[in-house]
Amino acid sequence: MKPKKILFILTSDLPLRSFLYPYFKLLKEQHHVSLYGPGSLKNISENCEVFEQDIGRKPNLFQDFQALNKLKNIVQKQDFNVVFSFGPKAGLFNALVASEGSANVHFFTGQVWATKSFLEKNIYSTIDRFIENRMTRVIVDSNGQREFLIKNGFNKKKLDVIGKGSMGGVDTHKFSKNNSNKLDLSLRNQKNKELFLFLGRASYEKGWEIFYQLAKKFQNFNFVSVGPFEDKKLKQLPVLKNLTIIDDFVSNPQ
Repeated sequence: MKPKKILFILTSDLPLRSFLYPYFKLLKEQHHVSLYGPGSLKNISENCEVFEQDIGRKPNLFQDFQALNKLKNIVQKQDFNVVFSFGPKAGLFNALVASEGSANVHFFTGQVWATKSFLEKNIYSTIDRFIENRMTRVIVDSNGQREFLIKNGFNKKKLDVIGKGSMGGVDTHKFSKNNSNKLDLSLRNQKNKELFLFLGRASYEKGWEIFYQLAKKFQNFNFVSVGPFEDKKLKQLPVLKNLTIIDDFVSNPQ
């Protein structure tokens, strides 16, 4: 089989490290794989070509216009066979540069508009519909998300779920239900036996402030938050004795 030219559009190196690395590693063994995104991608590119461009996750009209124009020129010159994207803005970029000669695939990992007010919900959902319409296939991270999208008018023929719901799979040699009794429960104590965990980016988008309010209300339970803070206002909230915050992430998630 003739090697294909493949491009990944990313706003951060985190998705590649956390979710897409198994696919990236497998594809680059047989195909020509390139990355478009921030310079930090060079640390894990493994000699693949990196088209360096900081596009960020949040909107920035001038920067986004420059980044999109650069991407459009790259796609036209390189003539990729497949273009993957991960993240809302990366998906929009993928949709805007999509051409008939390539297969375009986007990963949906959640809808920011699901809990938004009427106006915001319509704006963001319209963008997601545009992305879906321009893609060859769309991969969603769970059957629940797929059903949610279908109920909201998305094309069920385009929506795929990997296995029973996953982005990068689970290494069963390291993680197993049979080992659940071996978990380190040192964060529990004799008085507070129940433990609630928030795992992910601490942001309003993820509903971290709700998790904080629950910890504040239920002082008899232990709460643990693991993940980097994206909103400074959240990090400035008063310290709670029953809330342990691990404001960090690893570079090689498992």
